[in-house]
Amino acid sequence: MNTFRYGSQAARFFKLLLVFVVLLTASASKAMADYNASRDFSITNGNPNGVWGYGHSTTLGGAYLPNVYAVPLVANVVDFWSADINGSLTPHVSKNVINAIVPIGTVVLQPLQLLMHPGPNNEYSVLRFNAPCCGQYDFTAGFVGVDWIGTTTDVHILKNGVVIWSGSINGFRNTTSTAGTVQLDCGDTLDIAVGSGSNRSYYFDTTGVEFVVTPGPGTQLGFEGFLSPIGGADATGGSFASPLLSRKLGSNIPVKFRAFCCENDILTGIHTLQAIKYTSATTSNPPINATSTDAATTSNQFRLTGSQWHFNLDTGFLSKGTWKLIATLSDGSTHTVWIKLN
Repeated sequence: MNTFRYGSQAARFFKLLLVFVVLLTASASKAMADYNASRDFSITNGNPNGVWGYGHSTTLGGAYLPNVYAVPLVANVVDFWSADINGSLTPHVSKNVINAIVPIGTVVLQPLQLLMHPGPNNEYSVLRFNAPCCGQYDFTAGFVGVDWIGTTTDVHILKNGVVIWSGSINGFRNTTSTAGTVQLDCGDTLDIAVGSGSNRSYYFDTTGVEFVVTPGPGTQLGFEGFLSPIGGADATGGSFASPLLSRKLGSNIPVKFRAFCCENDILTGIHTLQAIKYTSATTSNPPINATSTDAATTSNQFRLTGSQWHFNLDTGFLSKGTWKLIATLSDGSTHTVWIKLN
């Protein structure tokens, strides 16, 4: 069965309905940038994608199963992370990647809107937030039915697989929303689950979703500077006039750090390294992804070695001059150091 099913059973269209959702704004002060499921959605960064995971479960709160199929631009409009059970392209978490309203069959996709759809055997579609650090998190969630045939879904918020809020969508443009605050330890999960609703049928059940999670004060990963041979970062990471480290172009520079959450070493997450060349204290080129001499390294991601995160920077791909190295941790925080290549 196609992802979208519109009209009679003889008519098989694309199947996916989308959403117009009311997004509640968090009023709490931010220790760091929020996590917005629609804005952050991607099928090119893998699954999980940073703090976000796209999956499904056979029962509400049951075992989380990642969706394995990244389907680009269905009908040139929608990107999917899909389980594709029975060839239905469902359950899925998807997004209208066009910054415009797009009608498809019996649904109208709002610009850049996130969608969720349950599966053919009443599987729940699950959007997962993985807490990058322990602390207090505010969240807002909104849901809307977007199929004029009549969306009927049950919608839920779960913390570590336990339901903390439930609602329902019954009809086209019917909406529900919630907001709250939860305490999460590093690695805890906060999920949205969308089921097939009161009629136990997944037809016409595409549901528009907005989900924003905002870390409260004190939730940023602990970081104590780059380890030797760099030996500093940020305020102790030098400057354009006085780089912290000087090396010959073409040499290898080990970039190492440890990250902490609630005094425990962070042993998970995607942490990346970029480099920016400066020609003055205020003039720079665009950032570029760093390149490693270590064949086991994936792209510009740090590799876990014991309790440390390592990246063997290959300066042969850079050029002579003054560079700022920028490590971006999984929680979005950044840490910098200045180096000079001779």
